[in-house]
Amino acid sequence: MSADFAEKSTQGAHHFVGSVSLNLGRMSFSLARVIKSAEFIIWTQF
Repeated sequence: MSADFAEKSTQGAHHFVGSVSLNLGRMSFSLARVIKSAEFIIWTQF
């Protein structure tokens, strides 16, 4: 029972870490796109 529970919680933790890192990757990617477009707008303005 306890081994099965430990395995399930380990899988849950791995899934949680995976989804968090995936979301962080998406956030940093969109942040990089926002910065790039802001740089482009600034360069075209001045």
